[in-house]
Amino acid sequence: MAGQIILGLLLALMFRFWLKHFKSLVRTIVFFPVVLPVVAVAQLFTKIYEIQPHYGLLNSILAAVGLDNLVQPWLGQASTALGSLCAMDIWTSIGFYAIILFSLP
Repeated sequence: MAGQIILGLLLALMFRFWLKHFKSLVRTIVFFPVVLPVVAVAQLFTKIYEIQPHYGLLNSILAAVGLDNLVQPWLGQASTALGSLCAMDIWTSIGFYAIILFSLP
């Protein structure tokens, strides 16, 4: 929860002070994961972390930049599964906290 609120606060500060062009579009894109169904988000991250039969997005990027030693089954190991699910949860709810904190006076 700390990661959600801290990153949401950083996004809200970015909205308030640095974002000058396309404000509404960026806020909409940031809030979009909040309204996605949980099943759709789970399927998306399953494809990102997939190891078999083809590499998922994360492993493909790691292999493309030469970090082949980091390619692993992210959801299939006890040491990386919790962190992977936390990343999914943070991505899903960061927009909610960003918009709530942005709306404060």
